[in-house]
Formats: sequence, structure tokens, C-alpha cells
Amino acid sequence: MVALATLAGCKHQTATYAELGSKPVKQGEIYLVTPQGAVTSTGEQWVGAFKKGAVNKLVIYFYGGGVSVDAYTAAHGLSNHGDEFFFFDDMTLWKEMALKCFQSSFGNDTIINPFRDWSVALLPYTTGDFHIGQGEFEYTTLEGNLDTLYHHGYTNFQLFMDHVMPYVGSPEAIVVSGSSAGGFGTSFLSEDITELFPDVTNFVACVDASQLFWDKFPETCKNVWQAPEHIAARFVSDNPVYDCLTTLHQDKPYVKILFTCSARDFALVSFNNYFSNGAKTDGTKEEGEKFQQKLQQFVTNLLALDSAAGVFIWDDMISNETTNLTVHTIETGKDFHTDRGGNGSVAHWLYDAVEGNVRVVGLDCFDR
Repeated sequence: MVALATLAGCKHQTATYAELGSKPVKQGEIYLVTPQGAVTSTGEQWVGAFKKGAVNKLVIYFYGGGVSVDAYTAAHGLSNHGDEFFFFDDMTLWKEMALKCFQSSFGNDTIINPFRDWSVALLPYTTGDFHIGQGEFEYTTLEGNLDTLYHHGYTNFQLFMDHVMPYVGSPEAIVVSGSSAGGFGTSFLSEDITELFPDVTNFVACVDASQLFWDKFPETCKNVWQAPEHIAARFVSDNPVYDCLTTLHQDKPYVKILFTCSARDFALVSFNNYFSNGAKTDGTKEEGEKFQQKLQQFVTNLLALDSAAGVFIWDDMISNETTNLTVHTIETGKDFHTDRGGNGSVAHWLYDAVEGNVRVVGLDCFDR
């Protein structure tokens, strides 16, 4: 959720990329995707990216970067946030840093990456709406001025997919994934993506570090983000990830559903604090343990929903030694490819699911 924590590990660089469609597409090259009408939360041009692979397989990856659910969070975007910020609204930061992170994770071109030859479509996140909004939200800035937050995540998604579809054809396999807010996007939009590729039956939806609990999510989805009706209708509880994965399994039972998260994710604990008591405070040890209990219940429910679901829970990277809270997200950097507590890498766990071997890993973390 707090994507700065993830992007901080990626060195700042300025790079120049060609626009998709401006020249013949070369395998292994990254191209920018700039759909007309796609905008960030501030109304600036939204930009995605696409890498053409050597094999007929596709990853669709949703980036994270916080969330905005009300007037207070709307006034605390990264570009004008005061003492705290809730979501990314800076497109330049994404282009200059997140693409560097991509080259360490799904874009890693060495043998450690089982997805190195796949095509990859990258959807940045600057709209505060878990990639599903299609409206505007008026709020008062910290300076006391009226402003508009453009919750256009779903609109951007549609425009982006229209742009890249001619370059992907009908893949042999598709992985839809995303970290943090992007994992929410994965939960909410995987079914839409299956409709774009009706002939693809080897389809994996993998959610990374996406668990927030709030009974106002259904109302927020409908009235703040103004999500499409078919998505908003799935929000029926305080856990929209479970709601939407339930619907995905019912409607598209061939989709292999995966979920990974650290056991006491510090960023998710912090955001859950905002939803429970109105303050996005650093988590305590007790709050981390409470989150772990809720995470365990979610995992239990997910596995009961679909005995073929895959889970990878890990706790071998600690964010804070005092509170014992764990690191947020795993897919956005080099740790995606490293062994997790003797259980192998999350990257190979995900690739195994593509190959038909869906595994449950790390449930012993809940006993610690």
C-alpha cells in the first residue's frame, strides 16, 4: 500500500522509452503506452508500459500506491500531503522509479526469472481507487481550495487494454497480478480480463499484499470511486478482495487463484488503523498480531472456497524489530526471486501454478 517503501529500494534514474506503435516492436524492449483521455488523479496524462516477450505468454501487472476513500485522504496525495500521504499521484515518479523496479522483478532478464521471456503489460496507479474508478471526487485541499480528484482507474485500464491488445494476440497463458493496491486491482479486474481473452484457459490471478477490512468499502466503491456497476455489486462485506475472488471463482472456475502476503505486513496494519480508528499510525506488536489473525481467517476462507487455490505466506523479512511487523509486498523487486524461509521464491511458486502445480506454502507462519 505504501509504495514509497517499495520504490525506495530502486535507484532513481531517467530513461527514455519509445511509444508503443511509433516503430516496429522489438522483443525485450519497454515501450510507453499513452492513451488519449487517460489521466492521473490530478488530471495529468496517465502513462503505462509494455514489454514484448519472446514467447506467446502474457503478464498483466497492476502497480500499487495507496488509496483515497474520503475528503481527508483525497487532500493527502503524495504531491501535497502535509505530515502524511495516502496515495501516489505523481506520474513522473512512476516512470523514473517503478520501471527500474520492474527490471528487477517480472522484467529481470536473467535465468532466475521464469517470466523473463513473457510479454508484460504494466498499469501504473495514480488514481487512488484500486484501479476501478470512473468518476470525479470534489474535496478541499490543505490550503482550503476546492479541487477535483480524478478517480479514473477503470477508464485508464480500458483505454490501456484497447491500446495493447493488438500486440498480444491470444496468449497461451496469462498471469494477472499486482502488489498492494495493485493486488486489489487484480482481485477486482481479473474477471474483466478473462472476457478480453475468452479463449485463454491457462489463466492465473495472483494477489500480493492486499488485505484491508472496512465496512464502508461497498459505499466507497459506488459513491466515491464510482466503479462500474458490475464491480460495485460484488462488494458485499468489509473484505472486498474475498468478495471479488469469490465471484471470480464462481464465474470463471478455471482461473487459478493465488494469494501471497507477509504475516504482519506493516503497511496494511497502518492503513487498517486508519479504517478502524481514523489515524494511519505505525502499527504496534499487538496490532500486527491482530492483523495476522485476520489474515489467517481470510486464508482459511479462501482455501475453503477453492481447494485448488494457492497461498504463500512469509515472515522472514522484518520491517521493525520492536513490533515484529513484516515487510510490505514481494513482487516489485529482487526479493521476488529469492528464497523465502526455505520455501523457494514467490516467482517460482507463481510459475509453478502456471504449469499446473498450485501450492500452499508458509501456513506455519501463523503458528509463530
